Amino acid sequence: MALLDHLGLRRPVIVGPSVGGKIALDLTLAHPDRVGALLLVAPGYSGMDYDHVPGGKATFERDERLSKAAADAWSAGRLEEATEHLRQLWASALTGSALDLFRTMVRDNPKEIFEERSGQFETREGAPAAGRLSEVRAPTRILVGDRDNPAMPHCANFLARGIAGAKVQLVPGADHLLNLSRPQAFDSALQEFLETLPAADR
Repeated sequence: MALLDHLGLRRPVIVGPSVGGKIALDLTLAHPDRVGALLLVAPGYSGMDYDHVPGGKATFERDERLSKAAADAWSAGRLEEATEHLRQLWASALTGSALDLFRTMVRDNPKEIFEERSGQFETREGAPAAGRLSEVRAPTRILVGDRDNPAMPHCANFLARGIAGAKVQLVPGADHLLNLSRPQAFDSALQEFLETLPAADR
């Protein structure tokens, strides 16, 4: 909210990838009059539970296995190995300069990535989003890649079922870092979504 006020944005379109999607949903629920629309990209959400997706915990087993392997490698001082586990988990479709950028981001920010240091500053007004999706009134589009973690399409569909009018768009060949793995598809999806919105919210 401080950033929106600083920039003088009244009802912007909020684009939230991954944990950014979780933040965007919580922002929308806390301040519904300040969000014009939501583009959620492979989003998380507060109150996420295994029971929200088909298959329950089994759907998340690959996520948990690779996440633990990455954390264990980081704790043992093996950053390159930890990065490879993360690549398998979140960036399996990246190649060339995009993959180089991913590895650079991990190398330059390992404590944030593996220790989630910014998480200690997390705040949220009200109950978790998982039980309040019907309160979201902002037009919502959800993008998810077909090469993302197997749980993500289920999470996207859970959100779409709860948010009135929300639509899920599957992006072929995209992993969790959708705007990096398929940048042209991301740009096209964003532009198409913007064109469906009233000019005042764009």
